[in-house]
Amino acid sequence: MQKKETSWGKVADWYDDMVLSDDSYQKTLILPNLLKAMEIKKGQKILDIGCGQGFFANEFSKAGAVVTGITGIVVAIYTAVRGWIKVNAVNTTTTAVDSGNLMG
Repeated sequence: MQKKETSWGKVADWYDDMVLSDDSYQKTLILPNLLKAMEIKKGQKILDIGCGQGFFANEFSKAGAVVTGITGIVVAIYTAVRGWIKVNAVNTTTTAVDSGNLMG
């Protein structure tokens, strides 16, 4: 299967900055409710399918989970890992996988 080039790379940094801003929809509305509903326990394993740039995977990791993030956007993997390094997510095993490689 031939991979199709997308334009995500052109907006990845902008999107990452937007999601990480203090007043983002993801940070102010979705995340608090998601964390409350999930009641994450230290060491709990979470599979974040469609993790994109890793915002939620990173937050699950900070809450003590062992997170595996899967995305089909190759540039998002770099952005996700860069974000995990920024917050020093050292107490967990966090991985991003290109979904294009899952089927061989």
